[in-house]
Amino acid sequence: MKPFRRIDILEQEIAYYESEGTGKTLFFIHSNSTSALMFKPQFEGTLGEKYRLVGIDLPGHGKSAPATTPEETYSLPGYAAIVIEAARMLKAEDAIFVGWSLGGHILIEASDRLHNAKGFMIFGTPPLGNPPQMEKAFISGPSMENIFKPTLTNKEIRNWVVSQFSPKTDVEIPSCFEEAIRQTKGEARILLGKSLQNLRFKDELKAIENINVPIAILHGEKDSCVSLEYLREINTPLLWRNEIQIVSDAGHSPHWEKSEVFNTLIEEFIKDLGDNG
Repeated sequence: MKPFRRIDILEQEIAYYESEGTGKTLFFIHSNSTSALMFKPQFEGTLGEKYRLVGIDLPGHGKSAPATTPEETYSLPGYAAIVIEAARMLKAEDAIFVGWSLGGHILIEASDRLHNAKGFMIFGTPPLGNPPQMEKAFISGPSMENIFKPTLTNKEIRNWVVSQFSPKTDVEIPSCFEEAIRQTKGEARILLGKSLQNLRFKDELKAIENINVPIAILHGEKDSCVSLEYLREINTPLLWRNEIQIVSDAGHSPHWEKSEVFNTLIEEFIKDLGDNG
């Protein structure tokens, strides 16, 4: 993983990372209150050696600057605008876009404007109608209780991080997850929550139906945040392999907890798209 760089996008200073690979481009978008560093198992493994992986820190997250227009930027439309312009400026418009949790929602919001995308992969992301059925899509717990709070106690942060992994994980939970939550501007969480309450996002169920390239949906078998039953009810015409891909013994962070399985699925998706870089 190369050292991060900065670029000005829509009058916003954004940090981004790239892997060492030079093959097909994959563009990664992280979850609420984390950063692109959460994709280290992809960027620093064989996937990153073979392909060109790009990941940005959303405004107010990681190494990126706080939003210059918080009310506008800390929302799904605001983040989507950043991603679309970042893809253009970083010559990644024809990438395969990978979104984790909030990152997946951002991709759905941006999908009809990422005209050259080769495909989409989302995980930890239940597409929402407008208005959303939050109680059906999500499972209540430490993660859902804290995702829109401006300030968090050490205990709340720890509980949030633990909830991102399967209850009996054999993986050491990395300290970078807690560090990322502490680093995130609290304003980003609270304004995102307000924007969702005000229904400032497109109907994701309709958007999924209209995506005209293959979309892979992955789900950690032991995800304590997202309902698999809800995911299976969604109409996704171009769903990869015609079913949700289950990552066994993984929670909400299968890309870290079961990185080898996750990376293999990405490679298989690339090959099935007929464009392996």
